[in-house]
Amino acid sequence: MKARYSGVNKDVQVLSELTSTVPGQEGHVIKQITETWKYTSPNKEFDGALGIAVDQQEIVGDQLTQKGYAMSRSTDGDETYFTFQSTGKLNGQELSGSGTWQWTGGTGKFKGVKGGGPFTYQAGPDLPLSFEWSGEAEISANEAA
Repeated sequence: MKARYSGVNKDVQVLSELTSTVPGQEGHVIKQITETWKYTSPNKEFDGALGIAVDQQEIVGDQLTQKGYAMSRSTDGDETYFTFQSTGKLNGQELSGSGTWQWTGGTGKFKGVKGGGPFTYQAGPDLPLSFEWSGEAEISANEAA
């Protein structure tokens, strides 16, 4: 069974952040961040769902690369697990970028889920951090039962 999903992750809240400057390399920073958010989606499985992620960011000058691991919990309790990676650009207090995400598993109706897709993100002084994503899920009929 294949299904299309999309949504926006809003109300992103940083739970913890550890920042280290790379010795001898001005403008080179490594961050580890744990964050949470709430989904809005036209898909009932994700509308109102909650997410949490831990990611590693590397910032060199105005360039950002990111890799992380996350999970989401739908309002009915089913979970999905996924990885993500992205590149972005810092422009003063504004941030924008894009990347891809890939499901690695799930529970309930998402047990055995495969698939993924693209995402974009942006933030600024007048724009809270948000992620817009879309993708496809493939779930075998045996797993969905």
